[in-house]
Amino acid sequence: MAGTPIKTVPWNGHVGAVSFTFDDALANQPQNLKPMQDDLPDVHVTFFLTDMGNGLKQNAASFAALAKAGNEIGNRTKTHAHLTGVGSDSELEEEIVKFAETIESTLAEQGADVKVTSLATPFCENNDKVKGVIGKRHFINRDCGWHGRNDWDTESEWMSLQAKIWTRSGATVTEMLSALDTAAYIGNFEGANPWDVQVKDGSWLVVLNHGVTDDAGDDYAINPSDIKKIFEHAVENKLWVVRLGRSVLTIVRTLLSMPRLQTLPMMVLQ
Repeated sequence: MAGTPIKTVPWNGHVGAVSFTFDDALANQPQNLKPMQDDLPDVHVTFFLTDMGNGLKQNAASFAALAKAGNEIGNRTKTHAHLTGVGSDSELEEEIVKFAETIESTLAEQGADVKVTSLATPFCENNDKVKGVIGKRHFINRDCGWHGRNDWDTESEWMSLQAKIWTRSGATVTEMLSALDTAAYIGNFEGANPWDVQVKDGSWLVVLNHGVTDDAGDDYAINPSDIKKIFEHAVENKLWVVRLGRSVLTIVRTLLSMPRLQTLPMMVLQ
């Protein structure tokens, strides 16, 4: 450690970063996202799987194919449970730890070598007890949030990472495009409201999605054409489209006496 000081590079050298996450092992996700990714080979996303409604069992082959194409597979718990209401440690272990192993073994049967290291809490319900069990098997957990941005010079809360929710009634396409511009630090932020979170540089945006379908009756779903528009805009903005856990997030802990480097998040490609 006596040689050249360690240098961390924000967002892997990009102007900012974005992670697109899709929840609940829905059949319309592989069906409608695969054609987009064929057109946008640099866009990889994170799928959080659950066996609620037999989602994992019924769609294992499709998600295994997406994993083999470079997408990340994460854990949404076995039954999409209200984790803060689960009474015993053994029940929490069943929902979280053992189900991560089930995801890996199930997709292995379909020819995909998957390592599950990230989780997304159902209903974004979380507490210290839940975090403790998540941390036995995962190094990062996605909850919900307001703007979903994470700054370079502030260490994120890895067991409660915030994300911007995108539903039909919750956020317009224009709002999502603006969020990607903000992550890339495109625009004039000097006149922002003082109660807004200050935008001072490029940031890492985490986006929470569910279904991918034109079914207007599904408020949790987003039209495939709108999602593709967002993907394309992320690439146009030169953002690093990073999988939430597969492109490992870690903390730089250096022995050097350089305070700013001691707790900065660093993206490390696998």
